[in-house]
Amino acid sequence: MVELQLNQKIKEVQIDWGGEFRPFNPFLNSLGIHHRIICPHTHQKNGLVECKHRHIVDIGFTLLSQASLPLKFWDHAFNIVVYLINRLPTPTPPHTVPYSTIFIKHYDYNFLNTFGCACYPHTRPYHTHKLQFRSTPCTFLGYSSCHKGYKCLDVHGKLFISKDVIFDESTFPFLSQTLSPTPLASHSRTIPLRVLPNVGPPSPIQHASPTSSDVSLVSPLISPSTNTTRSSPLPPPIVPSTSSTHPMQTRSKLGIIKPKQYPIMLLVILEPASFKHALSSPIWRTSIQEEYDALMANNTWTLTSLPPG
Repeated sequence: MVELQLNQKIKEVQIDWGGEFRPFNPFLNSLGIHHRIICPHTHQKNGLVECKHRHIVDIGFTLLSQASLPLKFWDHAFNIVVYLINRLPTPTPPHTVPYSTIFIKHYDYNFLNTFGCACYPHTRPYHTHKLQFRSTPCTFLGYSSCHKGYKCLDVHGKLFISKDVIFDESTFPFLSQTLSPTPLASHSRTIPLRVLPNVGPPSPIQHASPTSSDVSLVSPLISPSTNTTRSSPLPPPIVPSTSSTHPMQTRSKLGIIKPKQYPIMLLVILEPASFKHALSSPIWRTSIQEEYDALMANNTWTLTSLPPG
Protein backbone atom coordinates (compact mmCIF):
# COMPACT_ATOMS: atom_id res chain seq x y z
CA MET A 1 0.00 0.00 0.00
CA VAL A 2 2.85 2.39 0.79
CA GLU A 3 4.50 1.67 -2.55
CA LEU A 4 1.34 2.01 -4.64
CA GLN A 5 -0.41 4.86 -2.83
CA LEU A 6 2.58 6.99 -1.76
CA ASN A 7 5.25 5.90 -4.23
CA GLN A 8 7.68 5.22 -1.37
CA LYS A 9 9.84 2.28 -0.26
CA ILE A 10 9.95 0.85 3.26
CA LYS A 11 13.59 0.37 4.27
CA GLU A 12 13.47 -0.17 8.04
CA VAL A 13 10.88 -1.20 10.62
CA GLN A 14 11.57 -0.73 14.35
CA ILE A 15 9.44 -2.65 16.85
CA ASP A 16 9.97 -4.54 20.11
CA TRP A 17 10.69 -8.25 20.30
CA GLY A 18 7.21 -9.22 21.50
CA GLY A 19 5.80 -12.64 20.78
CA GLU A 20 3.26 -11.24 18.32
CA PHE A 21 6.06 -9.66 16.20
CA ARG A 22 8.51 -12.58 16.03
CA PRO A 23 6.77 -14.35 13.07
CA PHE A 24 7.00 -10.99 11.28
CA ASN A 25 10.81 -11.14 11.17
CA PRO A 26 11.16 -13.78 8.37
CA PHE A 27 8.66 -11.89 6.23
CA LEU A 28 10.62 -8.62 6.50
CA ASN A 29 13.88 -10.42 5.77
CA SER A 30 12.39 -11.96 2.62
CA LEU A 31 11.55 -8.45 1.37
CA GLY A 32 14.98 -7.04 2.23
CA ILE A 33 13.57 -4.74 4.93
CA HIS A 34 15.80 -4.16 7.93
CA HIS A 35 14.03 -5.29 11.13
CA ARG A 36 15.25 -3.14 14.02
CA ILE A 37 14.51 -4.50 17.52
CA ILE A 38 14.78 -2.59 20.78
CA CYS A 39 16.37 -4.11 23.88
CA PRO A 40 14.09 -6.04 26.25
CA HIS A 41 12.13 -3.91 28.74
CA THR A 42 13.31 -0.63 27.19
CA HIS A 43 10.08 0.79 25.82
CA GLN A 44 11.51 4.29 26.07
CA LYS A 45 13.63 3.50 23.00
CA ASN A 46 10.38 3.15 21.08
CA GLY A 47 8.98 6.32 22.62
CA LEU A 48 7.30 7.76 19.52
CA VAL A 49 5.16 4.65 19.06
CA GLU A 50 4.37 4.33 22.77
CA CYS A 51 3.25 7.98 23.03
CA LYS A 52 1.02 7.68 19.98
CA HIS A 53 -0.42 4.43 21.33
CA ARG A 54 -1.33 6.17 24.60
CA HIS A 55 -2.75 9.11 22.65
CA ILE A 56 -5.11 6.79 20.76
CA VAL A 57 -6.16 4.83 23.86
CA ASP A 58 -6.86 7.96 25.96
CA ILE A 59 -9.02 9.60 23.32
CA GLY A 60 -10.78 6.29 22.59
CA PHE A 61 -11.79 5.85 26.21
CA THR A 62 -12.92 9.48 26.31
CA LEU A 63 -15.25 8.91 23.37
CA LEU A 64 -16.65 5.75 24.96
CA SER A 65 -17.24 7.57 28.24
CA GLN A 66 -18.93 10.57 26.60
CA ALA A 67 -21.42 8.34 24.76
CA SER A 68 -21.75 5.81 27.66
CA LEU A 69 -20.94 3.01 25.22
CA PRO A 70 -19.91 -0.41 26.60
CA LEU A 71 -16.28 -1.45 26.38
CA LYS A 72 -17.12 -4.02 23.68
CA PHE A 73 -17.23 -1.12 21.17
CA TRP A 74 -13.57 -0.21 21.83
CA ASP A 75 -12.49 -1.20 18.29
CA HIS A 76 -14.94 1.28 16.73
CA ALA A 77 -13.77 4.00 19.11
CA PHE A 78 -10.06 3.44 18.36
CA ASN A 79 -10.70 3.34 14.60
CA ILE A 80 -12.47 6.69 14.67
CA VAL A 81 -9.67 8.14 16.85
CA VAL A 82 -7.05 7.24 14.22
CA TYR A 83 -9.39 8.59 11.54
CA LEU A 84 -9.66 11.94 13.37
CA ILE A 85 -5.95 12.23 14.24
CA ASN A 86 -5.00 11.86 10.59
CA ARG A 87 -7.42 14.62 9.55
CA LEU A 88 -6.97 17.22 12.31
CA PRO A 89 -4.20 19.85 12.44
CA THR A 90 -1.09 18.97 14.44
CA PRO A 91 0.82 21.33 16.79
CA THR A 92 4.21 20.44 15.25
CA PRO A 93 4.61 21.56 12.55
CA PRO A 94 1.79 24.02 13.25
CA HIS A 95 -1.39 23.92 11.13
CA THR A 96 -0.28 20.76 9.34
CA VAL A 97 -2.85 18.11 8.50
CA PRO A 98 -1.36 14.61 7.96
CA TYR A 99 -4.04 13.62 5.48
CA SER A 100 -3.55 16.73 3.35
CA THR A 101 0.25 16.43 3.52
CA ILE A 102 0.29 12.81 2.36
CA PHE A 103 -2.43 12.85 -0.29
CA ILE A 104 -2.03 16.52 -1.38
CA LYS A 105 -5.73 17.31 -1.07
CA HIS A 106 -8.04 18.93 1.44
CA TYR A 107 -10.54 17.08 3.57
CA ASP A 108 -14.24 17.97 3.85
CA TYR A 109 -14.90 18.46 7.57
CA ASN A 110 -18.66 18.55 7.03
CA PHE A 111 -18.44 14.77 6.86
CA LEU A 112 -17.50 14.54 10.57
CA ASN A 113 -20.09 13.84 13.29
CA THR A 114 -20.17 13.10 17.01
CA PHE A 115 -19.25 9.54 17.93
CA GLY A 116 -22.01 7.60 19.72
CA CYS A 117 -24.80 10.09 18.98
CA ALA A 118 -28.27 9.17 17.74
CA CYS A 119 -28.68 8.87 13.98
CA TYR A 120 -31.35 7.85 11.50
CA PRO A 121 -29.97 6.17 8.36
CA HIS A 122 -31.89 5.56 5.17
CA THR A 123 -32.60 1.83 5.51
CA ARG A 124 -34.88 1.35 2.51
CA PRO A 125 -32.19 -0.52 0.47
CA TYR A 126 -31.91 -3.11 3.28
CA HIS A 127 -35.62 -3.92 3.42
CA THR A 128 -37.34 -6.85 1.77
CA HIS A 129 -40.85 -5.40 2.06
CA LYS A 130 -42.01 -2.03 0.75
CA LEU A 131 -44.21 -1.35 3.80
CA GLN A 132 -41.28 -1.38 6.24
CA PHE A 133 -40.16 1.90 7.78
CA ARG A 134 -37.58 3.82 5.76
CA SER A 135 -35.44 4.57 8.80
CA THR A 136 -34.80 3.30 12.31
CA PRO A 137 -33.12 4.87 15.38
CA CYS A 138 -29.42 3.93 15.49
CA THR A 139 -26.14 4.81 17.20
CA PHE A 140 -23.32 6.33 15.15
CA LEU A 141 -20.16 4.15 15.40
CA GLY A 142 -17.84 5.79 12.89
CA TYR A 143 -16.89 5.77 9.22
CA SER A 144 -16.52 2.84 6.88
CA SER A 145 -13.01 2.16 5.59
CA CYS A 146 -14.34 0.71 2.34
CA HIS A 147 -17.27 3.04 1.63
CA LYS A 148 -17.88 6.74 1.83
CA GLY A 149 -20.59 6.23 4.40
CA TYR A 150 -21.43 6.02 8.08
CA LYS A 151 -21.67 2.96 10.33
CA CYS A 152 -24.98 2.92 12.23
CA LEU A 153 -25.95 0.34 14.86
CA ASP A 154 -29.64 -0.29 15.57
CA VAL A 155 -31.17 -1.52 18.82
CA HIS A 156 -31.13 -5.14 17.60
CA GLY A 157 -27.34 -5.12 16.99
CA LYS A 158 -27.54 -4.85 13.18
CA LEU A 159 -24.94 -2.58 11.55
CA PHE A 160 -26.05 -0.40 8.63
CA ILE A 161 -23.68 1.44 6.27
CA SER A 162 -25.35 4.40 4.61
CA LYS A 163 -24.39 7.72 3.09
CA ASP A 164 -27.83 9.25 3.76
CA VAL A 165 -28.03 9.73 7.53
CA ILE A 166 -29.70 12.34 9.75
CA PHE A 167 -27.77 12.98 12.99
CA ASP A 168 -29.00 14.15 16.39
CA GLU A 169 -25.70 15.09 18.04
CA SER A 170 -27.38 16.19 21.30
CA THR A 171 -28.75 12.71 22.06
CA PHE A 172 -26.80 9.60 23.05
CA PRO A 173 -28.95 6.43 23.03
CA PHE A 174 -26.72 4.46 25.41
CA LEU A 175 -26.60 7.39 27.84
CA SER A 176 -30.40 7.41 28.17
CA GLN A 177 -30.33 3.66 28.87
CA THR A 178 -27.73 4.15 31.60
CA LEU A 179 -29.75 6.88 33.35
CA SER A 180 -33.07 5.01 33.25
CA PRO A 181 -34.39 4.21 36.76
CA THR A 182 -34.28 0.62 38.01
CA PRO A 183 -37.58 -1.17 38.73
CA LEU A 184 -36.84 -1.42 42.49
CA ALA A 185 -36.20 2.32 42.81
CA SER A 186 -39.76 3.14 41.74
CA HIS A 187 -41.20 1.21 44.75
CA SER A 188 -39.26 3.04 47.47
CA ARG A 189 -41.39 4.91 49.97
CA THR A 190 -41.41 5.91 53.65
CA ILE A 191 -43.25 3.34 55.79
CA PRO A 192 -43.50 3.53 59.62
CA LEU A 193 -42.14 0.48 61.41
CA ARG A 194 -43.76 -0.51 64.72
CA VAL A 195 -41.41 -2.57 66.89
CA LEU A 196 -43.21 -5.00 69.20
CA PRO A 197 -42.33 -4.88 72.93
CA ASN A 198 -40.31 -7.79 74.30
CA VAL A 199 -42.78 -9.97 76.21
CA GLY A 200 -41.98 -13.33 77.73
CA PRO A 201 -38.62 -15.12 77.71
CA PRO A 202 -35.61 -13.42 76.17
CA SER A 203 -35.21 -13.81 72.43
CA PRO A 204 -32.51 -16.29 71.28
CA ILE A 205 -31.63 -13.93 68.49
CA GLN A 206 -29.24 -11.09 69.30
CA HIS A 207 -30.53 -7.58 68.74
CA ALA A 208 -28.59 -5.68 66.06
CA SER A 209 -28.49 -1.95 65.48
CA PRO A 210 -29.86 -0.86 62.10
CA THR A 211 -27.31 -0.15 59.43
CA SER A 212 -27.53 1.25 55.92
CA SER A 213 -27.49 -2.29 54.48
CA ASP A 214 -30.42 -3.34 56.71
CA VAL A 215 -32.69 -0.51 55.56
CA SER A 216 -33.53 -2.28 52.32
CA LEU A 217 -36.29 -4.65 53.48
CA VAL A 218 -39.79 -4.34 54.88
CA SER A 219 -41.62 -6.96 56.92
CA PRO A 220 -44.51 -8.56 55.01
CA LEU A 221 -46.43 -8.61 58.33
CA ILE A 222 -46.73 -4.79 58.47
CA SER A 223 -49.43 -3.02 56.52
CA PRO A 224 -48.23 -0.11 54.33
CA SER A 225 -51.40 1.81 55.15
CA THR A 226 -50.25 2.63 58.71
CA ASN A 227 -50.22 6.40 59.22
CA THR A 228 -48.21 6.49 62.47
CA THR A 229 -45.53 9.18 62.56
CA ARG A 230 -42.81 10.12 65.00
CA SER A 231 -44.86 13.00 66.38
CA SER A 232 -48.05 10.91 66.86
CA PRO A 233 -49.26 10.66 70.51
CA LEU A 234 -49.15 7.38 72.38
CA PRO A 235 -52.30 5.24 72.49
CA PRO A 236 -54.77 6.34 75.22
CA PRO A 237 -54.77 4.39 78.51
CA ILE A 238 -57.09 1.42 78.86
CA VAL A 239 -60.26 2.32 80.78
CA PRO A 240 -61.74 -0.44 82.98
CA SER A 241 -64.85 -1.89 81.46
CA THR A 242 -67.85 -2.72 83.72
CA SER A 243 -69.81 -4.51 81.01
CA SER A 244 -67.82 -7.76 81.23
CA THR A 245 -69.41 -10.52 83.32
CA HIS A 246 -66.57 -13.03 82.99
CA PRO A 247 -65.42 -14.30 86.39
CA MET A 248 -61.72 -13.99 85.48
CA GLN A 249 -59.94 -11.26 87.45
CA THR A 250 -57.93 -8.99 85.16
CA ARG A 251 -55.77 -5.94 85.76
CA SER A 252 -58.46 -3.78 84.21
CA LYS A 253 -61.09 -5.01 86.71
CA LEU A 254 -58.63 -4.48 89.58
CA GLY A 255 -57.91 -0.91 88.43
CA ILE A 256 -54.29 -1.53 87.47
CA ILE A 257 -53.71 0.76 84.49
CA LYS A 258 -50.40 0.76 82.61
CA PRO A 259 -50.33 2.41 79.18
CA LYS A 260 -48.53 0.44 76.52
CA GLN A 261 -45.43 1.86 74.93
CA TYR A 262 -44.90 1.56 71.19
CA PRO A 263 -41.43 2.65 70.06
CA ILE A 264 -41.69 4.02 66.54
CA MET A 265 -38.97 4.25 63.95
CA LEU A 266 -39.29 5.69 60.44
CA LEU A 267 -37.27 4.06 57.73
CA VAL A 268 -36.97 4.58 53.99
CA ILE A 269 -37.29 0.96 52.93
CA LEU A 270 -38.08 -1.31 50.05
CA GLU A 271 -40.42 -4.24 49.90
CA PRO A 272 -38.59 -7.59 50.12
CA ALA A 273 -38.82 -9.96 47.22
CA SER A 274 -39.65 -12.93 49.47
CA PHE A 275 -40.06 -13.96 53.10
CA LYS A 276 -36.60 -15.57 52.97
CA HIS A 277 -35.22 -12.25 51.77
CA ALA A 278 -36.87 -10.47 54.75
CA LEU A 279 -35.30 -12.91 57.22
CA SER A 280 -31.83 -12.00 55.92
CA SER A 281 -32.05 -8.65 57.76
CA PRO A 282 -31.37 -8.59 61.54
CA ILE A 283 -34.09 -5.93 62.05
CA TRP A 284 -36.91 -7.98 60.58
CA ARG A 285 -35.62 -11.26 62.02
CA THR A 286 -35.65 -9.69 65.51
CA SER A 287 -39.16 -8.25 65.04
CA ILE A 288 -40.54 -11.61 63.88
CA GLN A 289 -38.90 -13.38 66.85
CA GLU A 290 -40.40 -10.86 69.29
CA GLU A 291 -43.82 -11.31 67.76
CA TYR A 292 -43.48 -15.08 68.09
CA ASP A 293 -42.36 -14.78 71.74
CA ALA A 294 -45.39 -12.59 72.53
CA LEU A 295 -47.76 -15.13 70.99
CA MET A 296 -46.15 -17.97 72.96
CA ALA A 297 -46.28 -16.01 76.22
CA ASN A 298 -50.01 -15.34 75.77
CA ASN A 299 -50.72 -19.02 74.96
CA THR A 300 -52.20 -18.00 71.65
CA TRP A 301 -51.64 -21.40 70.07
CA THR A 302 -53.88 -23.03 72.71
CA LEU A 303 -56.83 -21.02 71.39
CA THR A 304 -56.29 -21.57 67.71
CA SER A 305 -54.42 -23.96 65.48
CA LEU A 306 -50.90 -23.23 64.21
CA PRO A 307 -50.64 -21.64 60.76
CA PRO A 308 -49.71 -24.03 57.91
CA GLY A 309 -46.00 -24.44 57.24
